[in-house]
Amino acid sequence: MEAEVILNTRKLDIGYDKTYIAKNLALSLYAGEMVCLIGPNGSGKSTLIRTLVGLQDPLGGKIEIKNKKLNKISLSDKSKLISWVLTDNMPTSSLRVCEIVEMGRFPYTNWFGKLSKKDKSIIDNAIEAVHLTHKKDYRYSSLSDGEKQRTMIAKALAQDTPIIFLDEPTSHLDLPNTIDIMQLLQSLAKKTKKAILLSTHELELTLQVADKIWMMTSGKLKTGLPEDLILNGDLQKTFGTERFRFDESTGGFRMNYPVYKEVSIHGDKSIYYYWTERALQRNGYKIVENSPLRINISGDGKWNLYLNTHHHEFYTIENLLFTMNEWESKFLSE
Repeated sequence: MEAEVILNTRKLDIGYDKTYIAKNLALSLYAGEMVCLIGPNGSGKSTLIRTLVGLQDPLGGKIEIKNKKLNKISLSDKSKLISWVLTDNMPTSSLRVCEIVEMGRFPYTNWFGKLSKKDKSIIDNAIEAVHLTHKKDYRYSSLSDGEKQRTMIAKALAQDTPIIFLDEPTSHLDLPNTIDIMQLLQSLAKKTKKAILLSTHELELTLQVADKIWMMTSGKLKTGLPEDLILNGDLQKTFGTERFRFDESTGGFRMNYPVYKEVSIHGDKSIYYYWTERALQRNGYKIVENSPLRINISGDGKWNLYLNTHHHEFYTIENLLFTMNEWESKFLSE
């Protein structure tokens, strides 16, 4: 069964003050799909999201949500189609978690804001979905940044819209909370069948959790599976520089370190080999086939260093590097 199209754009031009950032965008978001919007700073990610949300007029083209033209949808109806999780300045509030999540139901309540049994059930389910049931009565101001972000996501879930937009939802978070939020959003997209679009700078995490990637660069937007954007070289072209590169074999970014000296490594391509190579490159070594300075790595985590008649065995990379530097200055500089 083909997934439902939640959002469509046709010949969409975005920008501000008659300055075009990108033109002729043909984009689609599907139910149950999490899409990550990536790109260098200033590429227009926030402008695109603000335009799709309806906070900024497009410079041309059409945006449709659930087959309705965005510019023809009333504010009341729009609040039932679109929810947006703000991030830049997460509010300081003395309200309780449950009271903030209740705000997501305002589009559905009467003039007095009275919550029905159905509303209360939706609110409880939203809080449970972000794993905050045990803190539903806590003051928002007492929460950690990760818990505050999950509260705002619960509010968006309670709003019960087919699409949720998030602009840099992990920008204030440490790595464990960043991973938690990204995994949570991926899970929610699948379980709730909502379309979720978020902009992010977390490139390596994006490659692991995104169903699709929208990549903005130089006035263009390329879309596709993370794996396809890696294999066709688009990711490296967009984010690679003289200082670092994208490593297609590991899915991570590698620094391009200055090279001062050479060494050869022998041994199976084990985890010990991989991290030894990383440490050597960081310390200015180029890995070559044949060098007077050579390392043999055993599978049980031992390093044997050789230079002409000199030999030493090590059990940590730190001690290995220390002796390599000593030998370099003592024997190779002669």
